Amino acid sequence: MQYARCLGIMGMVVLSAGIACGQDRAEVFGGYSFARHEGANMGKGFDASGTGYVNKWFGIEGDFSGHYWGQSVLVTNGFVVIPVQANVRLLSFQGGPKFAFRAERVTPYVHALFGLAQTMVSGSVGALSLSTSTTGFSAAIGGGLDIPVGQHLAIRAAQVDYSYVQARDFDIHSNGVRIVSGLVVRF
Repeated sequence: MQYARCLGIMGMVVLSAGIACGQDRAEVFGGYSFARHEGANMGKGFDASGTGYVNKWFGIEGDFSGHYWGQSVLVTNGFVVIPVQANVRLLSFQGGPKFAFRAERVTPYVHALFGLAQTMVSGSVGALSLSTSTTGFSAAIGGGLDIPVGQHLAIRAAQVDYSYVQARDFDIHSNGVRIVSGLVVRF
């Protein structure tokens, strides 16, 4: 899977940058992510990122996220009931600059991430199943707030991003929002 390879490379680059620059110069994050795109609430999601800092306030971030949406309905036509299922899976791999404003009790930050998103759509109507996917440009621009809870651990209280996804083969340009929360480990 190409996303697994990209995530592994991103992790090695971030950790290498952190080791080369010294202590507390890299961080990894993992947590829950909620996204809303074009009226669809994608409440099932994850986000993982890594940042290698060049100095105390500027770093390069790599981000991998996944969001899932599904809906089942029963369509009736007279006495006939037909089950209809629709599923969307959105995976994105992005990277870009991150600016952190470190303070003793909190670390607010902003970032601008750009990359690729793979959109997969599947569905079934009765016994007929369909599935297709496409890859296109994606972006996430926003920021968040980390709260340190130890020397090398922080809670990402909230991260809110404007999210853009292009699904070329579907001719879709989707604007949305992504909200993330989880744990940060600093090296």
